[in-house]
Order: sequence, then structure tokens, then C-alpha cells
Amino acid sequence: MNLKVSEIVSNWDLAVVDLHTISNKVSIFSNVDGKKYVIKQKANLELIVREHELLKHLDSNSVKVQRPLINKSGEDFCEYKGQYFSIYEYFEGDTITPKECLQNVHFPQLLGDTIASLHKAMEKFKAENEFTKRNLYTVYCWATNVINNGKKVNKLNTIFQELEEKIKNISETLPKQLIHRDAHTTNFITKKNELVGVIDFEIAEENVRVFDVCYCATSILSEVFSDHDLRQEWISFVGKLCCSYNSINQLSENEVSSIWYTMLCIQTIFMAYFIEYPDIFDVNKEMFLWIYENRASIEKIY
Repeated sequence: MNLKVSEIVSNWDLAVVDLHTISNKVSIFSNVDGKKYVIKQKANLELIVREHELLKHLDSNSVKVQRPLINKSGEDFCEYKGQYFSIYEYFEGDTITPKECLQNVHFPQLLGDTIASLHKAMEKFKAENEFTKRNLYTVYCWATNVINNGKKVNKLNTIFQELEEKIKNISETLPKQLIHRDAHTTNFITKKNELVGVIDFEIAEENVRVFDVCYCATSILSEVFSDHDLRQEWISFVGKLCCSYNSINQLSENEVSSIWYTMLCIQTIFMAYFIEYPDIFDVNKEMFLWIYENRASIEKIY
């Protein structure tokens, strides 16, 4: 692995001094001058071009993103043994823990403001290669079918049928645009309560824009769900997150009323994704039912 990375980064006149593997496709390494960089393996050249066009656009619109480095050949990628790689700036900072999101008054506003500003910039972006267009209702139907086929229904199927028409309406009528799609707290790098930058745009897609807000919220809930007190703090967090987003990028009345439904849709997708992992499935099912049962408390705060 070290030899492979060393060969790849030599295309940028860089050398690996220290290597830390994040996943099978992402590593962080230090150069001889002490600077850190991120190296990522990419699926294909078309995806590289599309993502880097987006990063360039966001950077020009004052959104703090990791910029790809240009190599010795004047390109922002290299091919190595039939695979594609790019190198990016490394953001020095920290990821926000879910507990910090709930207990630090700065973070709901920071996340809401950041996602809203990001959306405003992404809305203006026009790419040569189109991003995936995702229909929330279609994905929801896929997820419910997976769960039903896995015989994990119990009382879920009644709720699924209850939600279906509303989710279909959301998918057809709510504003759609390019979104981050993975607005997890780990993709927001901070330092001293200030945003350093937003990372990981590989799965950006066109979808209803409230998806990012709801995904951010449910990703935090999944990390604190076992703590009853933090669950209650999460409800308050959702209100602050939505309020901060709305102050930068106004949500329509229909978007506000769709937030609870979109959260349930996201949980349904996660249940389907983890259908073969009973313990993880059951946690997501419990979250789904808890969000469902706490509709009044959740909707009251936004």
C-alpha cells in the first residue's frame, strides 16, 4: 500500500512520509515538507470531472471546500494501473461530535447556516455531466419493498401505507436541486467553533433540498439515540437547525411541513440498507418508530 501510494503521489512531485488509511479508497498522508494531503481513489473519469467542476464552482462562491491539486501533467487526477486517483488539500480541524451538536449552542446555527449557504451556491451550478436525479418516492418504494420482502414488517407496513401518498406528493412538488446528499457531521470540519470547510461531494445528487437538513438531523439522532435525555435535546436541536437554515435560505411552508415525513423516509431507506444486519436494522427501526410517535413534539419546534 505504501509503495502504491508513493508511486501515485509522485505524479504531483510529492512523497509519502506518513500514511493513515481512512478506508479502502481514502488515505491521508504527510509530504516531506510536513504538509498533509488527502488521496482518493475515484470510480471513473467522468465522476472526477463532474465533482471537480462543482468544487471549483463552490470555491468561487466562497464555500470552503477541498480543492484538488494539479499534477505535473497539468491535470487534477492520475491513472494508475487502470484506476483513477486525485489529491486534495487537507483541512486541519475537528469533526463535530453528535453530543456537541446538541449541547453547544454554536453548532445548530453553524450547520444550518452552512447547509443553507451550500444549497444557494449549488443551486446556481450547471455541470457538463449531469448529476444523478433521485426521486424520493421511488427510493422510498424500493426501501419498503426490501423491508417487506425481508419479512421485517410487523406494524411497519401500516405506517408505510399511511406515509406513501404524502411522500409521493413531497417528491413531486417540493423544490429540487443539487444537494450534498451526505450532510453528516463528519463532513463539516471545524476549529474553535468556526467552519474550516465542507468535504466529500462524491455522492452529490439532485433531490428535494430538505433532504440534506433531515439527513443531518437523523445522522445525529442515530449516534445519541440510546440516551433518553439526549433524544429530547435532539428535538430542540432540529428546531434550531431549521431556523438557522431558514434565515439564510428560506424554506417554503410545504418544505417545513415535509420535514417529519422526509426524516421517516430516510429512516426507511436505512432500514432497507441494513436489512441483512439485524442489530443495525433494529436500531433504525426503533428510531423510525420514535420519530413517528413524536411527530407533535418534533413539528411544534419548527
